[in-house]
Amino acid sequence: MDLSAKKRTLYLDVARVAAIVSISLNHAVNRTFQNYQGQQEEFLAIPLASSVVKVLFTIFSKLGVPLFLMISGALLLNKRMDGPEDVKKFYKHNLLPLLITAEIWYAIMYWCRLIAGVGDLSLSQIGLGPALLALITFAGICGYQLFAYAQPLDYLVDYNFPLLPVCAAFLFEWIRRKSHRLQRFRRPICYIARISLGIYFVHILVMTGMSWVLGDWGRTTLWRLLVLEAGSVGLSVAAIALMSRSRLARKYLFLIK
Repeated sequence: MDLSAKKRTLYLDVARVAAIVSISLNHAVNRTFQNYQGQQEEFLAIPLASSVVKVLFTIFSKLGVPLFLMISGALLLNKRMDGPEDVKKFYKHNLLPLLITAEIWYAIMYWCRLIAGVGDLSLSQIGLGPALLALITFAGICGYQLFAYAQPLDYLVDYNFPLLPVCAAFLFEWIRRKSHRLQRFRRPICYIARISLGIYFVHILVMTGMSWVLGDWGRTTLWRLLVLEAGSVGLSVAAIALMSRSRLARKYLFLIK
């Protein structure tokens, strides 16, 4: 095991991997099903099993952003902010590199979308423990969304839905308690966690291209969702592994530390 992996906190890396999978699933599910308009028409047109699959992946795909926020909070707990110099150092080593990387990718995606003609880019124990509580809240949110799909008015559970951060908090605590069981997979988990920011940006471009190539193939089916998810994330990891051999790409394009 390399030293960089040993120095990292495993449960935070597991949470990062879960979060980036969740966020990439959000883009895959929205390219497979109708989530923002025509919900009732699609609900009535497809089998109930497909609607259940749709709602499970849709709600899970909303947990990634709260998880990333909780990871940031956990990392900030031990930060010293005793004076102006500490604040300056924090912004210099954290916010500025993130801002540079984000602006580079906003520019790349803007021109890719413009050239493609798709429009502008808009700027422990189970018991009653965290696993069961996460599952209960997750099931409750899924049930609510499934009911909403059947109604005439389109409604999608979003990040302001009260139970969503509660579910994410239980999931985060469960990961914290149980991540030690994944020690044998520490190296791949650590690697995916380190490149998670790059995966976020790259997979959008890859998935957009895949969606264009696939056209209407597999629309409203699990197969299309899985192809989009596995293909976009897998190709993103491969592209980052190749491009990050460049020190400049590693530092500014993917913010790999």
